[in-house]
Amino acid sequence: MTMHYALYHAGDVNHCPGCGGKHWHVGRMSAECATCATAIPLSDVAAQPMQPLFHVTRSRTAWVE
Repeated sequence: MTMHYALYHAGDVNHCPGCGGKHWHVGRMSAECATCATAIPLSDVAAQPMQPLFHVTRSRTAWVE
């Protein structure tokens, strides 16, 4: 079974999977349909591997008693 995901492609006419609308509010990570507020990821962002936003490090000052 093949899975298909809706992605927003910059420069193309994108139809909303929720309502079929063609007007979008485009952000840094996703685009939101201006009609029904369905959000889909940008194709450029979806093609990049996931990276953590931060990583936890332990500092010596955190262990002071």
